[in-house]
Amino acid sequence: STISIYKNFYVKAVSLKLMMKMSLPPWSSPSPSQPEEHLQLEPVYLLYDERMLQHCPVDWVEPEDYPEDLDEVDGDYQVEVPERLRVIYQRLCDLGRRLRYEEDISVDTIYKPLRCEMATKEQVLYAHSEAQYDRLDRLQYLIYAELAAMSRQSRNDVYYCSESFNAAKLAAGGLLGCVDAVCSPAATTTGDGIGSTPARTNKAVALVRPPGHHACQSKEMGFCFIDSVVVAAKYALATKKASRIAILDWDIHDGNGTSDGTIRDENIFRLDIHRYNPREGFYPYTGAPHDIGAGKARGLNLNMAWSHGGMGNVEYAAAFYELILPLLVDYKPDLLLISCGLDAAMGDLLGGCELTPGFFHAMTRATLEAVGPGTPVVCALEGGYTMSVIPDCMEAVTLAMLGCPYRYHS
Repeated sequence: STISIYKNFYVKAVSLKLMMKMSLPPWSSPSPSQPEEHLQLEPVYLLYDERMLQHCPVDWVEPEDYPEDLDEVDGDYQVEVPERLRVIYQRLCDLGRRLRYEEDISVDTIYKPLRCEMATKEQVLYAHSEAQYDRLDRLQYLIYAELAAMSRQSRNDVYYCSESFNAAKLAAGGLLGCVDAVCSPAATTTGDGIGSTPARTNKAVALVRPPGHHACQSKEMGFCFIDSVVVAAKYALATKKASRIAILDWDIHDGNGTSDGTIRDENIFRLDIHRYNPREGFYPYTGAPHDIGAGKARGLNLNMAWSHGGMGNVEYAAAFYELILPLLVDYKPDLLLISCGLDAAMGDLLGGCELTPGFFHAMTRATLEAVGPGTPVVCALEGGYTMSVIPDCMEAVTLAMLGCPYRYHS
């Protein structure tokens, strides 16, 4: 079983403090009669770049209403669209402004903005073959008919436009900027329009698209072109910013591209919680529990696989208590990269699971507690496809990254 494979990691148990924090309802708040401490938030780096919105279907026309249920989606609708990024960014901007005026919160800076620089060819090659890079780089020179034909041939697995690869390079380069920022020993001062002061943080929230964790070394798939998290991990190792990296992927789909890029790397511990059912099938049809790594990295690839949908807060809490948090506590990473898919949320068009925004907050908070305050953390957006759901979930994750209780959720 998965647990027996990883029994050598059970040197330490999750502390009672972690378990208590996870078991308390994350939406609970003290009664009015209880005094509250004055909260001092830790700012986070926030990465966003409008140029990533330019990746869209060649015949894209924004619908008047985005679908709330899979029954409302026709065969031509693309679920990975620019609006995903826009609605999340707007919500986080609203959150920043609102927190500035909360009377019991002491804060000068909420976000320290980061802008994307495109990843170079050398950097993309940390995760992908040169032939794959060159093939995708040619997208910018193709005409409409060629791009449309390629998109039709992919059968909604991925679509192409002239800006697709540039957007993917921005996403990857943005994560490299996040790694540089959170791993830097020097404090920086930035202005964000919401408030600015000299502040230091080792946490970043990266709003990036197209997503990346399905992109394999020589193949784009699952809306993904470049596995930005793998590029970031390999970059951190190559530049000696980290030597012991953990990648935690809670997107409901297996990060097969991330596994492809790290399966033999003894300096990266990948933990992925997702759906996997070889009989009924669930995209991308990979991520079996017995795939545990290869060579010197054997035992460093954990697939925590649900055999069916409908998994909710209770099931995820059990998985975190019994497996994921103890492994993180024992591994002691010096950099944590979170592939933050939001498609396990209740109401997602593709995920079929039932996590609440409150649990995304609890899951993030417990993960940060497990690795400790001194560990740099980059939380990068992956999947999540219902426009009314993803802002709630990403706001909850960001509140946890800020060290802010869930009761401040809008």
